[in-house]
Amino acid sequence: MNYSPDELYHHGVKGMKWGVRRYRNYDGTLTTAGRKQQANYRHELQYKKTQPKVDRIFNSMSKEDRDKLTRYEKTYLGPEESSKLMKRILVNVGDTPVAFCDVLKYNDSITYMSLGVHGDPKYRGQGYGKKAAKQAIRWVDKHKDDIPGDVWWGARSDNEASIHIAESLGLEKSDRTQTDKYGKTWVRYIKKKG
Repeated sequence: MNYSPDELYHHGVKGMKWGVRRYRNYDGTLTTAGRKQQANYRHELQYKKTQPKVDRIFNSMSKEDRDKLTRYEKTYLGPEESSKLMKRILVNVGDTPVAFCDVLKYNDSITYMSLGVHGDPKYRGQGYGKKAAKQAIRWVDKHKDDIPGDVWWGARSDNEASIHIAESLGLEKSDRTQTDKYGKTWVRYIKKKG
């Protein structure tokens, strides 16, 4: 296309309508789409800043502990899932990250929590996972208006530590259980919204 210096050209985005603001209202406040875009940006930024530490924790865990966290996936929370991350709590001992608890948006009606603890025996049984989970629950309570639906906590039935933490947080045990592809039973704990 040849541009003439005597003409004015404007290139918009596909589907753009004149006078329609996508992310800000005329008074400067964010639209619903703008709030969602800003939240996604914050989630991605939080993910990028903290994922190396979470990877260190995940890589230190035994295969069995990874399976209990991810239901047999090889990795935990890849970049394509970063927009699900609402809040991440990290517990460090010195410079070593030893536990994390994530609050993740599953869909518009379910939020779930995920917990991982460093695999080194000196960090096990020290209460670091419980500390991270308690901080995450406090965050959930403080931001309950921003959280979609109930908060779920899933634990494999042979994961006594995870079950103990869920119960110590005051989560209600659900009657619903699920059996995974390896025949392991998972129990669900719920924190009702409201």
